[in-house]
Amino acid sequence: MKFLMALLVTLVVFSANISAQTTAFTYQGKLTDGGSPPTGQYDFKFKLFDLVSSGTQIGADVLSDDLQVTGGVFTVNLDFGASPFTSGASRDDESFPKDLSR
Repeated sequence: MKFLMALLVTLVVFSANISAQTTAFTYQGKLTDGGSPPTGQYDFKFKLFDLVSSGTQIGADVLSDDLQVTGGVFTVNLDFGASPFTSGASRDDESFPKDLSR
């Protein structure tokens, strides 16, 4: 009986973790400005494409304002939703930063 109770508790805990997953993910990139790694705040626009070149944009732009860039490195949470990734095909992204100090 204790074994069955432990098994039931384990299943409930794992099923709660599975349902808590989202489509968001962490993206880390490296930015250069004039060949140098900048430090400062930037506004970014991220786009997702179905091919590396001459691809079609999938979904809407994802905007991230006042993103801190340190030594050229930035980290951001992105969420393009579930539909772009359901086919299993590879995807390509582009980012468009805007330096806020200029």
